[in-house]
Amino acid sequence: MATTLEPKELRPLLHKKLDEWPDAELDAFHKVLLDLEIKRLRNSIGEAADAALATLKPGEIEGAIGEHRARHPYR
Repeated sequence: MATTLEPKELRPLLHKKLDEWPDAELDAFHKVLLDLEIKRLRNSIGEAADAALATLKPGEIEGAIGEHRARHPYR
């Protein structure tokens, strides 16, 4: 059964693990960290988008799209 550690205790343990990780497997370790970061960022973007949509009034989306298209016309 895993025990949850405080961040100040966990961080040094993770650094130690990383320092001991075999060089040949560092790329895999890095990919796992990138996947976790992608998931974290996706969640925060999703939450921000939900909050922004909740504050919009009817017609604001169409207006914003029109403004964007006027500034960035398709060629």
